[in-house]
Formats: sequence, C-alpha cells, structure tokens
Amino acid sequence: GRRGTFKLGDQDKKTIQGTATGTILVNGASQTGNQIALDGFANSANNVFKAGDYIQINSYLYMVIEDVNSNGSGEANVKIEPSLRSGIETINDNTTVIYTNTTTLMRLDNNEFQWDTDQVSNYGISFSCSEAL
Repeated sequence: GRRGTFKLGDQDKKTIQGTATGTILVNGASQTGNQIALDGFANSANNVFKAGDYIQINSYLYMVIEDVNSNGSGEANVKIEPSLRSGIETINDNTTVIYTNTTTLMRLDNNEFQWDTDQVSNYGISFSCSEAL
C-alpha cells in the first residue's frame, strides 16, 4: 500500500544513448536548479549524454534535456528535468552519478491493482504510483 516505497525506473531506457563511460561525479556541492555540473567524462568528448537519457543522483531520477559534450578537462554542465531536489536531499561534491539501470523512489497512489491474462498466457498488471518526494 501507500505506507512504504519501492524503486522503479524506465524499463525501456536501461542504458544511455550517449557515450559516457566510467565513473561520473557531481562537480561541486550545493547545486540547485535545472543544470548540474559533472566531471569524470573523457576529455573533449561529444554526446556523452543525449537528450532523453536518464541519470540518477542519490535516490532520484533526472532526464537529460539537451545533448551534452565534455570540455578539455572532462567536465560538462548537464541540463535536466525536473529541477534538483536541493530541499529534499543533499547533493555533495563527488557524489557518483548513475547512468545505467537508473531508478527513483516511488509510492503507490492507492491500494488498487489490476491484472489480466489472455488465451496465450500473456499476463498484464497495472497500478498507479508517483515519485516519493
């Protein structure tokens, strides 16, 4: 029911379209707004993230909204939606950014579940949930 939380991500976007590899980190503490500074990319690399890629910082999921290129030092400013949740969680310098198999915390909207099956045993389940903020 609505009491606890669970992790859920976009099952169709388990990997990024961009070329990022290795450990990507937050570059500076106390960031706010719809852009976050990151480092750890290959130097001067194109399309390290592509628009539509998901990144996870701490427990929350963000969508990259513009293609991203890194500079000569392997740093990039990444535009995201929604805004950083600076009032909910602390984002520290060098926090690891997850960009494969990303998830966010969800909570059921109600206690109703629906399921069905067809003649060839394809099963379906549906439920309503929202991000747990």
